[in-house]
Amino acid sequence: MKKLIDTMKNYGFSNEVIAGVLGNIKVECNFELKAENMNYTTINALRNTFPSKFKNMNEKQVLSYTKNPQKLGDFVYVEKGGYKYRGRGFIQITGLANYKAYSELLKLDLANNPDLALREDIACLIVIEYIKQVAFKKYPSLNGIRDINTVADIITKSVQGFGKNYNVGFLKEHLEKKRNYAVKYFKELEINEIIEKK
Repeated sequence: MKKLIDTMKNYGFSNEVIAGVLGNIKVECNFELKAENMNYTTINALRNTFPSKFKNMNEKQVLSYTKNPQKLGDFVYVEKGGYKYRGRGFIQITGLANYKAYSELLKLDLANNPDLALREDIACLIVIEYIKQVAFKKYPSLNGIRDINTVADIITKSVQGFGKNYNVGFLKEHLEKKRNYAVKYFKELEINEIIEKK
């Protein structure tokens, strides 16, 4: 986490933005750099996670995708380049188009070497570029917002998608969790800032 915080500070992110990002990453992957786990073991788990992909299949057909990560990834991400381009890193970038985009932004060949997104230094830079490209493009004055709850909500919606209903279900639950962690991390960052200034 320290490298991620230091990287965001080096890019001039406010404590509110840093805390909002940390709250999201805590809930999404608990700061573990890993590739998306495509090893689903039950039919219900597949149908709940990828409802549109399995709605017209019978149980036997769906069952063939359990315990078969490569087959599942190639199927559910067929339009995105398949299993090779499943989610990776702190923000789980997914799909060939995203790997190409970050290849250009970072001057690295993530498209041909997607596992580079699992390196801590590169994963930190992907987070920076993602927040710049999505959150700061929509909210250019994001660094100037002093209300941590507002910033946490903006970062969460940048990650999970603007225009969705965050008042019910899974999205509401995730928003609340991410906001709570953001508030916690913000307090810790502020205390550290005070200690460093003394």
